[in-house]
Parts: sequence; C-alpha cells; structure tokens
Amino acid sequence: MRISTAVTLMLILASVLCATPPALAEAKVPLGHVEVRGSGPVPMVLIAGPTLDWRYWEGFMDRNAEAYTMYAVTLPGMSGSRPMPTPRLWRPRERKDRENPPLGTPWLDNAIDAIVDMMHEQGVENAVVMGHAMGGVLAMRLGIEHPELVSAVISLEGPVAFPMARPMTKKERAEQAQFMFDTNMRAIPAEQWAEQMEQWTLLSVSDPKIARFVTSVSLDTDKDVVIRYMVEHRMTDLTDEIGKLHQPLLAIFSNETLGGVDTRKQKDFAPAWHEDVRFHDFDDISFFYNLQRPERFDAEIAAFIKEQVADGGDRPGEGGD
Repeated sequence: MRISTAVTLMLILASVLCATPPALAEAKVPLGHVEVRGSGPVPMVLIAGPTLDWRYWEGFMDRNAEAYTMYAVTLPGMSGSRPMPTPRLWRPRERKDRENPPLGTPWLDNAIDAIVDMMHEQGVENAVVMGHAMGGVLAMRLGIEHPELVSAVISLEGPVAFPMARPMTKKERAEQAQFMFDTNMRAIPAEQWAEQMEQWTLLSVSDPKIARFVTSVSLDTDKDVVIRYMVEHRMTDLTDEIGKLHQPLLAIFSNETLGGVDTRKQKDFAPAWHEDVRFHDFDDISFFYNLQRPERFDAEIAAFIKEQVADGGDRPGEGGD
C-alpha cells in the first residue's frame, strides 16, 4: 500500500512538472488591440507611450496607407484591456531588502513577448518598428532582442536611459522608481490625477485640440496601469545593450534647453551600429511631433526609411564594417 501511494504521488508530481511550461505560456497577457491598416510594401509596427493606445498613430496610418502595412498596438492594460498582475509594492522592512531592490521589468518584458507573438501570428518580419516615449524604448528592445524580425528602429522621445537628475546605477534607478515615484504617484486622488494628466499634456504640446485628444485617450487607462508602466520606463537603462542594436536607428527628440542634455543623449546612442540622433526645436514639433507637424513628420520618416531600408544598407556581417 505504501509503495502504491508513493508511486501515485510521484506520478502526480511528474504531471505537475510537465504541465508547468504550457501553463506559464498561457498565462502571458496578450496585447489589448492590434489595428492593421495600409497595404504598402514596408511593414511597420507602431507602439505608443505609457498613457496612450493605438489611436495615437491613427492619423499617421491614414496618411501613409499606400507606403506601409502598419500594425499599431495597444499594450496590455491600456484603454481598459487586460493588464499584467501588478507587482507587490516594494516596501522593505529589513535593511538587507532595502539594499537589494527588485530590478526586473515584468510588464515591459511581457509587452515585448506579446508584440513578438503578434508579429509571428501576422507573418510580420523585416519590419520598421517605431515607438513614442516608452514605445521607443520597446522598439529598441525589439531590435536588440529580436533582430530577425526588425529591419530598422525609430524612437521618438525614447531615451536609452530615462533622464535623471544625476547619473544612477540600475540599483539606484530601481530604488527611486519603485519606492519614491511609485508610492508618491499612487497617493494622488483620482480627480487630481486627471487634472495632472491634462496639465502635463498642455505643457507638452501647444495645440489645444491635440492636448484634448491626448488627455482623453490617456484617461481611458486605469491610473495604476499607467503608473506601473511609468515605473518600469524609469527603471530601464539600455546603456549596456544599445551596442547590440545592429539595425539602422533614427532617434528624434524635441530640443532640450538644459545644458548638456542633448550631448548626453547623443553619446548614449553612439554605441549603436548606425545611429542618427536628431533634435528639433521644441516650440516647433513639441513632444508629439507626429501630431503637431504631421506632413513634416511623415516626410522625415519616409526619407529615413527610403535611405536605410527600401534602398538597402550594409549591416555588420553583410558587407559593412
């Protein structure tokens, strides 16, 4: 009887262990939405920042339907879609725990996996991946981690490392993002949160119509979801990884006024194989270049793609240096 019980327990344990990988795979959170438009020869994946969804790219998609086949994604949790489970707030009691903050970015990791799954399902390869703000960071990660799917990367207002008041280690970034930013932002009441989102948008773009659109889309997403993405955006530092980006890279920023900031950004991107970092006057393009100056934006993106993708360019290992 004892032998039979032991064997039964072993069989149960074995079945649990064998079932673990599929169960984990099924638990991955899919994209909230994928909007497919256009029939052009160049495939393009579009990723918005931490408060917006696929609608951020709608005008661009309508204007460029003949040039690109576009897949604009809504990240998990945005606009009421299913989010990842929110990690427990980092409130360590022991000193040793305070000295070792969690460094992972599970929501951004899941977003990468979900976009890659979508590209496989849709048969998308050799795509130009373009992202805004945190979406630009995800675009760079896709190029670094899945080079077989990406032909070029375009990052709008997406830095290699989120700007801080002083240089920080990854540990210090995690401490500030998870302990200070997360805790302080979650303490803001819902009504005050809506007001702050509107004020931030008005500071980021001069056109009231654009500001109203951005604010309305931003408020479609639960505050805790936005905060979690913002926390992980602030934690991300691709300084050690950017040298692995072997696709053409275009990074565009609205011009900073603080001394040395632009120079630092230029230096951050330098290890990438082919980096083209451009700074435009903030009053001209604002933080939302594609919304503020759509025709000019379209022309700049088209010129980059024609030069680096459509006409072809040597990459490392393909005739380049």
